[in-house]
Amino acid sequence: MQYAILIKADDKIETYEYTDWQTIQKMVDGYFEICGIFVAYEQRWLVHCNEEFLLRDELQLNATASLICGSPIYGDVAVLLDGFNEENERDSVPVDKETADKMRVLLTHMQYTFAPDIEMIREKYSHSKPEPSAQIISFSVPENE
Repeated sequence: MQYAILIKADDKIETYEYTDWQTIQKMVDGYFEICGIFVAYEQRWLVHCNEEFLLRDELQLNATASLICGSPIYGDVAVLLDGFNEENERDSVPVDKETADKMRVLLTHMQYTFAPDIEMIREKYSHSKPEPSAQIISFSVPENE
């Protein structure tokens, strides 16, 4: 069995049984996007959030996810490992129960360690969401490379 980590907007952190990409949709209540990346246990982890989290008023501030991602995040988020799927393509991949439990304990410890920062995020963003915005980045690869 494979698992993801669920960080709920109410600060609960749980392991969640993972079957396929639709599991992430269930976890975040809709279509998802990667809203953050962090490193733990010498591996990259991807934070997935509802892609409309700034537009949906019913989604509550997720202060823990906001701390991890460095910007306000609303709604529940799914955390999966950055890795490769069965087709050897770059993907978000679930982990075994032991690794999921280890990450859940680490994230819970982080909540206690950074409790003042999490409370500050709550005070700043719980009452009003920032306006949605987009940043367009354009780049090209030199022809010689």
